[in-house]
Amino acid sequence: MELYYFYNSKQSREAAEENMRKLKETSDIVVREDIDLCHAVQRNLEAGVYNRGVLSNEMENGVYGFQQEYRRWMMLPDSSNV
Repeated sequence: MELYYFYNSKQSREAAEENMRKLKETSDIVVREDIDLCHAVQRNLEAGVYNRGVLSNEMENGVYGFQQEYRRWMMLPDSSNV
């Protein structure tokens, strides 16, 4: 996987480079965690642990709750059965 970063800063070159280094370091950690999570989810799907769906009811209930609140606010139909 190849990621591209675009960073526009009015900081000094040294400060901008340090901030970019920190941003890339953090991004690399998140990407590695996401890859590990995707592999674990796939294993659990194949083992029948998870049901089909975009979000994990146990691990992503905050995201689901936010999406439900947003749907109510926007008056959109519930798509939880998709």
